[in-house]
Amino acid sequence: MIIVMKNSQDNLINYAYHVGGSLPDNSPTYVTRQADRDLYEALKRGEFCYILNSRQMGKSSLRVRIMKRLQAEGFACAAIDITAIGGSSDTTEDEWYAGIIDSIMSNFNLYEDFDLNQWWEKQDKLTNVRRLTKFIEEVLLTSIPENIIIFIDEIDSTLSLKFDPDDFFAAIRECYNRKADNPDYQRLAFVLIGVATPPDLIRDKKRTPFNIGKAIELTGFNLEEAEPLVIGLKQKFSNEQARELLKQVLYWTGGQPFLTQKICKLILTESEDVEIGQEAKWLDNLVQKRVIENWEAQDEPEHLRTIRDRLLVNETKASSFLGLYNKIYISPTTISKIATDKNFKKIQMQLQLTGLIVNHQGKLKIANLIYKNIFDKKWVDQEMEKICPYLASFKKWIKSGREPEHLLKNEKLREAREWMEGKILSHSHINYINQSIELNVTNEQKEKKIFAEADRKKLINFIKLLLCVILLTSGFFIITIRNKDKQLKEADKKTDHWYIVLVQKAEQWKQKTNQWLQTNQELKQRLQQNVEKEERLKEQLKQANQENKTLQQQLKQANQENKTLQQRLLEVEKKEQEL
Repeated sequence: MIIVMKNSQDNLINYAYHVGGSLPDNSPTYVTRQADRDLYEALKRGEFCYILNSRQMGKSSLRVRIMKRLQAEGFACAAIDITAIGGSSDTTEDEWYAGIIDSIMSNFNLYEDFDLNQWWEKQDKLTNVRRLTKFIEEVLLTSIPENIIIFIDEIDSTLSLKFDPDDFFAAIRECYNRKADNPDYQRLAFVLIGVATPPDLIRDKKRTPFNIGKAIELTGFNLEEAEPLVIGLKQKFSNEQARELLKQVLYWTGGQPFLTQKICKLILTESEDVEIGQEAKWLDNLVQKRVIENWEAQDEPEHLRTIRDRLLVNETKASSFLGLYNKIYISPTTISKIATDKNFKKIQMQLQLTGLIVNHQGKLKIANLIYKNIFDKKWVDQEMEKICPYLASFKKWIKSGREPEHLLKNEKLREAREWMEGKILSHSHINYINQSIELNVTNEQKEKKIFAEADRKKLINFIKLLLCVILLTSGFFIITIRNKDKQLKEADKKTDHWYIVLVQKAEQWKQKTNQWLQTNQELKQRLQQNVEKEERLKEQLKQANQENKTLQQQLKQANQENKTLQQRLLEVEKKEQEL
């Protein structure tokens, strides 16, 4: 909406709240902030500067305003939009660096005195970044005698290039370092503008980080700075009402430039009258109806959806963003309390670049009440549920008063621990995981005790069984040995009996043999005695010879029996030895 009004000198001017995009350098709705003074003074001193902040915070409008002011004071200024050069992954390194040089030439109108194509071909032995630094030193600084300030906008586009942009930012740092050796470089300054963090500019950890220049902090408007915005409201409301409405606008927006301009514009489009003293309530209803309710559909030009998308575009980062944001939502978080986390600084800076949170006096807090009402606890839970594998159990745990039955176990706990690795989560989530771990450890210890007791009982039962087997086996062997011993004793008795019998028989045969020997001796004597009577006693001698033959046969039989007895005796002795 454009309102035609008279200024204090009764001159007509066009006054329009500007929603989205850069404000013209003469826009009456431009709000001058501390950043304007900081950037202007730093550039006047020749300092390199960078304005790294979230989208729609007025970076480009600040650049337009300061650039116009410096040009009016004799500075030679150039504005390079990286997206206009080609920040896509299809852009080659040659095309990109040539585009940078061409943009500088266009801004300073160097086409008549310098042939880029011819010069570029002559430098074909050099790297692209060396071509850039050579152009700055040999062409730009010699062609432009004034102080030179080059504004490079949308530097976050370099993050999507298919080649490494570290050399480009290293070249800018080299220009800064050359100030000490080359007086011409004292006239040169750069301003880097975009949605990025200083570590993003040079990502190679082996190289010196981008640690030069002055950071220009962009904050929301305060009531005093936003005074120019009252002018438009005064065309529909009294001065007092306009100021009360603006105060309530800033209460909702926290001075966020895009939202502040948008709500001021919405106020002028409303046909409903505002009762005196009811300005705050009326504005609250307007914000609720025209901004918060059904916000995705009403977010034109796009602002809130951009924040949402930056939060959720990467699932791994989204969980960390939501976890940290949830902490801040519950209570403003002092940075020093959680900065010990190795991932915190990076996540914190990236979350700040969404515009959703701000660092206010060392504490992270939600940037404004509109964000807090749209991206509320319910929204965070809904988004976390889409990516968090255990959120349903976590909610049951909270709802039940943190009953252990809803804690994670075994495989689900393992998945949750893998998922949370490297992420920043709220204290409640961390406590939930820690208590789940403690419960699982306790259960594992109990199970180990149960298994150990079961193993002990099994061992005892096995030992008992083994002892029974040993006892049974021992008893069997004892009985067997006793039976064998009894059998052996009986065999011994039989052997002893036969031995005695054999000894008795042997003694008897011995006696008989002795008797037979004695008898034989006597017969010999008698035969000797009867030799002389041989002739006379032939008949007797024949009889005697006959008897002698008989006796010899008997003796032979006796000898045979004697041998048999000896063999039996040997067998008995052998059995005794075996026993």
